[in-house]
Amino acid sequence: MSRLWKSELVLRLDRMRCRAEVRSAWRRELQASAEVEGVGPTLIAMAIQALRDQGVVLPKQACLLVSEEQAYLSLLPADTAWSGATPRATAHFAESLGRLDLVVRVAALPGGRWWLAAAIDPTDLLAWQRAVEQEGMALSNVQLGLLADLRVLASRIADRSVLALLRDEGVLLLRLSEGSPVELRWERCDPQAHACIEQRVQAFLKSGEVNEVEPMALLCRTPAQHDRWQRLAQAHGWTLLLPSDALPVEAGT
Repeated sequence: MSRLWKSELVLRLDRMRCRAEVRSAWRRELQASAEVEGVGPTLIAMAIQALRDQGVVLPKQACLLVSEEQAYLSLLPADTAWSGATPRATAHFAESLGRLDLVVRVAALPGGRWWLAAAIDPTDLLAWQRAVEQEGMALSNVQLGLLADLRVLASRIADRSVLALLRDEGVLLLRLSEGSPVELRWERCDPQAHACIEQRVQAFLKSGEVNEVEPMALLCRTPAQHDRWQRLAQAHGWTLLLPSDALPVEAGT
């Protein structure tokens, strides 16, 4: 488990960048951060070294947040006992992907109606673990970056809405009901191709079963990306969001 009474290194690993943050014990306040760009597990070592170059004394444990590009995701109805959630998710990915070797985990979503199932290639997981251990730390916790984003954004988005999260290799689209995801779609495309993403978002908005117009929020990665989307968002009445300084991490793996 993640020992939240001790300071911890949080690594946010995306396809083409890695952000490293040192959080204080208890209140999880940001003490130091660094972000590097590149490809592959070597990003982990680069981000950790960037903190060391700042003179930061690093904790002994690290938590890893991984992006959707590096996991298979699915929403499953929570209509059976929780004890059967992981076996059911494992069977789901085995049927849909034809693989039995994936590392599968399930998270309960607010409202109790859906589970978020994730499957990660064990080769990737081992590479991340080795990258952390080679820097003299233990990998205590692996989570989806999506779950951290949803915890940060919970108070900033409507209970019934559509949320688009811009990523390195596309956009993740979520339909929320009572503040919890009820539909999920990953659209792989160039995040700089605004017209393409606009079309994917519009199609997702029209696919909903509700009759009323759903509020739409777009999560940008950086202030520069936020500025580039301003005009298009205003034209459609979308809300633009930036990540909060908070990066909440829950205990557990």
